[in-house]
Amino acid sequence: MKRVSRSTPCPICGKPDWCSVSDNGEFVLCMRIQSGMPCKNGAWMHFLKDQDRSRPPQRRAPMPIPVKQVAFDAERYHASIRKAWDNVWLDGTAVELGVNMDAIERLQPGWDSFNKAVGYPMRDASGKVIGIRLRNSKGDKWAVSGSQDGLFFDPSLTLAENYELVICEGPTDTAAAYTLGLPAVGRSNCMTGLELLKALCCRLKVRLVTIVADADKPKLKPDGSLWRPGIEGAMALGSKLGRIHRVIVPPKKDLREWVGSGCTLKEWNNWIATAQRRMPE
Repeated sequence: MKRVSRSTPCPICGKPDWCSVSDNGEFVLCMRIQSGMPCKNGAWMHFLKDQDRSRPPQRRAPMPIPVKQVAFDAERYHASIRKAWDNVWLDGTAVELGVNMDAIERLQPGWDSFNKAVGYPMRDASGKVIGIRLRNSKGDKWAVSGSQDGLFFDPSLTLAENYELVICEGPTDTAAAYTLGLPAVGRSNCMTGLELLKALCCRLKVRLVTIVADADKPKLKPDGSLWRPGIEGAMALGSKLGRIHRVIVPPKKDLREWVGSGCTLKEWNNWIATAQRRMPE
């Protein structure tokens, strides 16, 4: 038997030590790569007649170093971006969106200097921050990686004597509702938030829900039929909340645009007075 070396490494594992090759070159005792023929010295026998000798020795790739996954701490992230928030950002954001500064502040946003965007906390039904939604000056919207989908609302939110809650889409429409003086919560889009909203309605003892649907344009489904995701999503939510509910569509694209064009609380009340109330299923 001949011991392998740097000049003649093991034809099985490609290493320069421990292994041996028979004098006639027909088999190898490899100390690293297992076969069906273990040897007493701890090696494994490999016959080279089954090996492609024209192929250079194959070296095993090193085992990857495991990377520890760190869970996203949304509350800590929110606290850090709140430190960078000041009245300059608050005033600029309120002017840009056409809502009151106090309404924006109720959502407790912050300035994310890394992403150059305003960060709105997403909360669970108890008010705990579980994610961050970002919105930049171009109107682009996305969530910080690791965020959980949640709701946008003032954690100190309470209801009036009629126990009515207004459900909007997104943080900016929620701020528009606060500008009108409405008790409101926002979900991240027109198809999400059902279970969290159920839990919030139970906590706040909600009796009547008014769902504001975006007046979006009809979209084409793959089968050729048309649908309006904002309206149909609002109808689907109302049917599953387990509360008396009504769905309204603003005369503008969405509630924020309506408020920005001069909508008042009186106009809001007149508009929703004509909406049909539906019993829970």
